[in-house]
Amino acid sequence: MPGSNPVIRETAYCLAHVPDLVRFGSKPRREIHANAAVDSQIAAALRSYTDAVRYPPNRVFVGDLSPNALATIEQPWFRSDEVVPALSSIGPFGQIVSQDLFYALVKQADVQHPPLFELTDQGCALLTTAARDSSLFAERSSEFTGVAASELEKNGDAETGLRILSGETLVGCFQADNRAEGRGDHNLSAPHLLEALCSKASGAMACSRCSNDPELSPIKLTI
Repeated sequence: MPGSNPVIRETAYCLAHVPDLVRFGSKPRREIHANAAVDSQIAAALRSYTDAVRYPPNRVFVGDLSPNALATIEQPWFRSDEVVPALSSIGPFGQIVSQDLFYALVKQADVQHPPLFELTDQGCALLTTAARDSSLFAERSSEFTGVAASELEKNGDAETGLRILSGETLVGCFQADNRAEGRGDHNLSAPHLLEALCSKASGAMACSRCSNDPELSPIKLTI
């Protein structure tokens, strides 16, 4: 049929700065398991969202600088005092997403019942604020609900769950799949499921940016 061949009209990048999830990566988890002091060492080396937005390679990633421009900036780049022309989190190619906004995206991506990502009251407030400040899905921010941190700590599975932090604030707990079909399956452990939901959330962020391009008409997908 004429006109039935799909084409790529737009692309977008999503770069999430989520320092408090670093400890849950495969190698950091192994290193922390072998030496608990590594956790505090990682925390001491984390940088702020502002630093991430100003980091020259990140500006290249979102399209504010050309790759050739990096050659003119003194290394190491993370210590550079180079004044980046734009400090917005949004560039021509995509967006650098803050930690709390990304947590909100992950929470939205969690459609499991019972949920994998349970929020505390404080976490709910942080994510609601972050979502309200984002035009991409502010209308749904009121759907977030939380429980007291003490209640979450009491009900959470300390052996299989992950304590999700935003600085010193306990945002919530991310659980393994505790349904009967999920128990004992390493692929459905909390770290693996968190990684999968993070991929889903970042993909949704990029797609939302594409769909909000005023030059593109909304497209309804039929699967």
